[in-house]
Amino acid sequence: MWTLDRIVVPETSDRAELQYPFGMMTDLPDSVPVIPRGKWFQGMTLIPWRAPKTRKVQIGMSIIDTPYRSPGVLAAELATQDHLSNGRLNVGVGAGWMPEEFAAASVPHLFPRRHGHVRETIEIMQGIWFNELFEYHGEFADFPLSGFGHKPIQKPGPRIYFSGLKDPKRSAKRIAKYGLQGQHDLVRHHR
Repeated sequence: MWTLDRIVVPETSDRAELQYPFGMMTDLPDSVPVIPRGKWFQGMTLIPWRAPKTRKVQIGMSIIDTPYRSPGVLAAELATQDHLSNGRLNVGVGAGWMPEEFAAASVPHLFPRRHGHVRETIEIMQGIWFNELFEYHGEFADFPLSGFGHKPIQKPGPRIYFSGLKDPKRSAKRIAKYGLQGQHDLVRHHR
């Protein structure tokens, strides 16, 4: 059961006037499949709410656009969600594609560097989940040797699925490099 990570839906989406087509896929419209006046809940909050209401269903958020969140905080929150779901969390990550949403998340400066951010976030999630103490010194996060609370129940950590249908070759390289579960086909769900 996947929840949606959608921070905002610009009003220009109703007129198919977003800066880029959905997912930056040229064969898709310049809009998202959610209306700006519609009602939706934030996915990060729905996961811990849904966890105790189910027992066997795998849960996750599709797709977490990592530039909207601090990598260390995200890793620690996901470890907590894995505990709350008794080890049933799946993690979908991507770099994001909508400049309007980057602006609403107060990170428009990260749009040109979003692919580097998602790479660092994956490295930080795995480092925090796999090690008792972890340090990182990168472009988007810099912290000394630290503990981050509970580790995920799943060992070595929750399954990570990567988005990136626009460039499947680059996605496959990242999946192989980081030992990720596979690619998450978010676009197929919206066609």
